[in-house]
Amino acid sequence: MHNSAQKQTQTSSVIVMDHNTLVNLFEAQRDFIAEVSGARPVQKLLDTSEISQFLQVTPQTVKKLRDEGMPHIRVGEVFRFDLDDVRAWLKSRGKDGGK
Repeated sequence: MHNSAQKQTQTSSVIVMDHNTLVNLFEAQRDFIAEVSGARPVQKLLDTSEISQFLQVTPQTVKKLRDEGMPHIRVGEVFRFDLDDVRAWLKSRGKDGGK
């Protein structure tokens, strides 16, 4: 007979994922928690390079849009953009881009 206090072997698992997958997983969890709690999720502020890539325009066009009223936050010499605010501003300009 076997002793009831015999050792049990434990198995462990290792999950391997790249950095982007891990970041996406955490962001999805953050957004889910914010949605359930009714809070607006905290969102990274984009710099000029990132917002120009997102909008698929040049940094010079971002400056022009900023001068036209695109929402931004100035932190020292650097401009930052909240993606939700930028999207809302773009939608408010209408289909013709506010021209």
